[in-house]
Amino acid sequence: MKKFLFLIAMCFLLCFCKGEEETQTSTTKTIDFEVKTKEKEIFVLSEKKGKPVLVNFFATWCPPCVEEMPAFERIIKEYGDKIDFLAIDCGEEEAVVNKFIEENKYSFNVGYDEDMSISNIFNRTGIPYTVIFDKEGNIFKDFVGARGEEAQYLAYTTELNKIVE
Repeated sequence: MKKFLFLIAMCFLLCFCKGEEETQTSTTKTIDFEVKTKEKEIFVLSEKKGKPVLVNFFATWCPPCVEEMPAFERIIKEYGDKIDFLAIDCGEEEAVVNKFIEENKYSFNVGYDEDMSISNIFNRTGIPYTVIFDKEGNIFKDFVGARGEEAQYLAYTTELNKIVE
């Protein structure tokens, strides 16, 4: 029975937690969404027009997600208010997410997608999934999977530098 459960867990991780980076470019408008944040506010994507927005979908149990988190902390410090950033946890309870954020001393804003309704808008099956929206709210670039903190930091900042003034 333990082997069976282990195999199911491994299949889940392989299917939903991506370790390889894939990038896509799109000019398609995204569906608007709103999500409750750790700061007890509602983040509404359409209200963020005017500057680029970086959104990361993650889970605390996903090793590639956890590995790239420090890159977002660096990006927030480097770009300051030139961009908006939100990390959206996929499918976990607020208490689990808050404990993870506090234990790792992350300062960035976090949203909760416990029922996966926001994640499903983007029609992606794997995490981490990161989207860069341009100033008009269009998807400028998206990334599925991760290759570690430094590689992701370089990938994200390379694309952000193309649209940040």
